[in-house]
Amino acid sequence: MPPPLSFGRQGIKRIILGREVTLDEIKEIRRAVPRVELEYFVHGAMCMAYSGRCFLSKELTGRSGNLGDCAQPCRWPYEVSLKTEKHENFFELVEEQHGTYLLNSQDLCLVKYLPELIKAGVTSFKIEGRAKSVYYLATIVGIYRAALNATQKMKSPALLKKKLDYFYQELESKIINRGYTTGFLLGKKAGQNINDAHNKVAWEFCGQTLAWAEGLALVKVHNTILANDKLEIIKPDYDIISLRPEVLFDAKTAQEIKEAHGGGGGQMIIIETPKVPAATVWRRAL
Repeated sequence: MPPPLSFGRQGIKRIILGREVTLDEIKEIRRAVPRVELEYFVHGAMCMAYSGRCFLSKELTGRSGNLGDCAQPCRWPYEVSLKTEKHENFFELVEEQHGTYLLNSQDLCLVKYLPELIKAGVTSFKIEGRAKSVYYLATIVGIYRAALNATQKMKSPALLKKKLDYFYQELESKIINRGYTTGFLLGKKAGQNINDAHNKVAWEFCGQTLAWAEGLALVKVHNTILANDKLEIIKPDYDIISLRPEVLFDAKTAQEIKEAHGGGGGQMIIIETPKVPAATVWRRAL
């Protein structure tokens, strides 16, 4: 195997680090290849298989996880029974409504560790995005962008910690997750959620801004919005606008309405708001 420094000399510009790489190993790699960019996964679903090399989905459903079409059988509930046959013990896994989420790993969340990762030499931060909703992406990417900005600009370690703790709480309480783990970053075993498929949160995606003019936002409704609902609009860099509109207007009839729904392609409504860019997403407190 060639010495590590040869990677840079051969023209390699970036190394995509495996999720099993620890913080100490990142530092060691940075020392070995100081001019090569390092990319590291910082948020999203964790595969229960080493480096994502799993064949369960292909075996059980015909959909290959290694080709990006995983059916996520590790998220199914299972019933475990111990049997003895010819003096050999084995586990039989049966998909069952009231079984245990035996293989369900927690989600990775390293927003609190961005300063350590930057100091260790990571230059690109990877976030899971495949098959995710616009609400998920707006929330996760917005928070990590804002967290990176804070890490680069805030001089007080105490204030930065407080800010990163806030972002973690937002991720924990406003986006569906399976509970969070630091994965292998700190050299510990990644956490599992064996109680349910995912944790429930008190907010849901409800709409997306199509246009804004003269204090009015045209919104496509994705889930129910009621007058006087507690709403939040997620602008770029996780700049949040909070509002509780007393009235809604149907975009087609301009008539005042008390509720709007997302069925049938999504109702279009008009809500009075501060200026918001097109494509910003909305959520409502449940």
